[in-house]
Amino acid sequence: MSLDFGWRRFNFFDKNIVQDKENPSEKFLGLKDINVDCWCTAGDAVYLGESKGGVFRLSHQLDESYWKAYQKSLSSLHSAGKYLFSIGEDEDAINSLLKIWDPEKPDKSSPTLRREVRMNPLSASSCPACCVAVHSTLTAIVVGFGDGAVLLYQGDVVNDKALGTRWQKVRESAPLDGPVTGLAIAFLPGNKTVLFVITLKHVYSYVVENRAVTSKKKHDANGASTDCWTYDESTGQLVVASREMVYFYEADQSVDVDGGQGRCLQLVRGNDKLQLVAAGQHLALLTKQQALIPSETEYMTMITVYDVKGQYIGFSCSLPSLCRLFVIGNSMLILSKDGTLSQLSEKNLSAKLDILFKKNMFDVAVVLAKHSKDGGQHLKSIHAKYADYLYGKGDFENAINQYKETIGMLEPSYVIKK
Repeated sequence: MSLDFGWRRFNFFDKNIVQDKENPSEKFLGLKDINVDCWCTAGDAVYLGESKGGVFRLSHQLDESYWKAYQKSLSSLHSAGKYLFSIGEDEDAINSLLKIWDPEKPDKSSPTLRREVRMNPLSASSCPACCVAVHSTLTAIVVGFGDGAVLLYQGDVVNDKALGTRWQKVRESAPLDGPVTGLAIAFLPGNKTVLFVITLKHVYSYVVENRAVTSKKKHDANGASTDCWTYDESTGQLVVASREMVYFYEADQSVDVDGGQGRCLQLVRGNDKLQLVAAGQHLALLTKQQALIPSETEYMTMITVYDVKGQYIGFSCSLPSLCRLFVIGNSMLILSKDGTLSQLSEKNLSAKLDILFKKNMFDVAVVLAKHSKDGGQHLKSIHAKYADYLYGKGDFENAINQYKETIGMLEPSYVIKK
């Protein structure tokens, strides 16, 4: 079912240009001229992959490193545990390699290469592998191919010798669906494994038990590009962005008979989605829109940050050129075409509440405090301000309900006098 809210807009984030740590008067340009094709977050760092095989590592402290992971091409990166997993090619012929890197054990200028597996002989596919996902327990790995085929391995993905031979084909080639653009793994009670498979045209989920696919569902989203989905393993929630809708799927619903339909929201409807990322409780969407001011390109990028639980927009702004969005920890960073790096810093709760109080949006303030880590200590004072506001408007019945929430803070005589 579609939910189209008239979401209220606030300015709960500050956008600041990241300065060079060695020369604070100059902006940081360490990522200038990098063409990011894939990326993943790992703790307090982000790995940015180029299509020609290079990988850049950028830490939260702006420490940089680079290595050539593949000689020809790189198509996917994924972080799990302390390891980095990648898919790419070292040769001109189609011979995709899964590589497992250990960043904690550097080998000269690159992480130590722990494992290398040739994927095409395992799949009998003539198309290159293009996507990889690994469960955080390092006991399951899934690889997708350009023709839509999907392979799964369950076991110790770092140390098992069988990783080079014993994979299970979960999905056969389906060229009409396009390449696999996203994969996610969820473990459910009863030794059930749920695999989300995203292609350009459709979204599927497969339930695997005892090395057998026991159910398959085609969900209602119309597929997504590589950058337009995100998955939270801790909750089992997959979010997929299409031009018209943003869909939400829960892994445990994939075992239900009617679990193919997800909740959906009309977020930035009618605009091409370039990227969807999650940071903490927020979802950020990059969309392509017509440029308002004539420039070298007729398009500009709009970034919009949503709090889905609170049902409000926490930040939005337009950017003059097409950009890249990525996350380090819970910090959102914007990489512009000219190499400028900007950080979105979330305001603290007190600053947010001040914004809401000035707008007399006490109902939103209550919801915001309830969903915030330290919001409980603010609730009674919010209810008191809300009650006084309603009392001043002559809405005595609702004012009394708000005063009730202040028991233990306001003097009873104050409320009785009112």
